Amino acid sequence: MKVFRWLWLALTLALLANGFRVAMFVVPIDQEQGEISRILYYHVPSWCGMAVFFAVNLICSLVYLALRNKNRERALKADALALASAEMGVVYCLIGMTTGSLWGRAAWGIWWTWDARLTTTLVLWLIYVAYLLVRRFVTGPEMRTLAAVVAIFGYLDVPIVYMSTRWWRTQHPAPVVEYGRMAGVGYFRGYAAIRG
Repeated sequence: MKVFRWLWLALTLALLANGFRVAMFVVPIDQEQGEISRILYYHVPSWCGMAVFFAVNLICSLVYLALRNKNRERALKADALALASAEMGVVYCLIGMTTGSLWGRAAWGIWWTWDARLTTTLVLWLIYVAYLLVRRFVTGPEMRTLAAVVAIFGYLDVPIVYMSTRWWRTQHPAPVVEYGRMAGVGYFRGYAAIRG
């Protein structure tokens, strides 16, 4: 089993190194943004990772609340996964805000602006930091239940962050890809506008 872990680690590091090589040396420089556009190869995946980990946190928190009195062992496993996913989500959210701030300084001339996307993201990060503080400092049997409730409340901000550039005028770039109202029916408005 240890050999598998080392192979998995070596494969992960090799894929990360190759991704870095492609992002920094293979992909051509963006004509409009120059070298700073390369940061988007870290910025966008960080947001994807954040969304995945916070969704896992939500699901595990709901499972914990549903099973805490029926199947304690499974509930505790779900709670442990909820904690781990919240920690990873906070890290990815911080990476996303940091890389976005670096890109914003070069693209907009400012490190931070209080537009809807950035503000709702900061609130999301603070909610999940509060979740981790609840896990750390609240004692007693109600700690896991309270943390699960904070996680459910915190996840309500994820769709607001995602939709913020659609709902409000922001300095943050608009969505590149938009989807139709029916599930599974996607279309590219930008591409259609270019093609005329």
